Amino acid sequence: RDYVKTTSVKRVEIIEPKKTQAQSRRNFVRVNEVEYEKVELLGRGGSSKVYKVKDNENKVYALKRVVFDEFDDSSVDGFKGEIQLLKRLENQKRVVKLIDHEMDHGVLFLIMECGDHDLSQILNQRADMPLDIEFVRYHAREMLKCVKVVHDSGIVHSDLKPANFVLVKGILKIIDFGIANAVTDHTVK
Repeated sequence: RDYVKTTSVKRVEIIEPKKTQAQSRRNFVRVNEVEYEKVELLGRGGSSKVYKVKDNENKVYALKRVVFDEFDDSSVDGFKGEIQLLKRLENQKRVVKLIDHEMDHGVLFLIMECGDHDLSQILNQRADMPLDIEFVRYHAREMLKCVKVVHDSGIVHSDLKPANFVLVKGILKIIDFGIANAVTDHTVK
């Protein structure tokens, strides 16, 4: 007589608690009637936060959210200036692209291209490695290409640091024009 050993399999169903409508809406932001879902927080500054977001077609962007409740007119003007400079540089492949923006109840939203990594992250990953002069030479040239495009447009960035250079689909681009200034030809020379 053959005995067939049977084992019972317990099935466990994991039921996540249902999110309230307020909780689920907190993960979404609407900019000019386009809804974006927050994926993760990428960084924060004194008055702003930057999120990785995706639209309803799953295209990924960076959302910079700036709150103005405690700022004076010069702060608002500074961010308006950033928008103007990004628009002025919109055809430059070495500058992160501004996709959309909206000011709503003291909050500014900027939708931009999203970088895969910034240069400071790449340098930190290599911190324990021996110095590779070819790596340094390549990335220094790439940074200078970005800065040249900006300078050729009569703009001084004013905050050049590795964190303000991001790789977007393998191309190094410059970001964060918050304190950049457009200058006259005389000043540039």
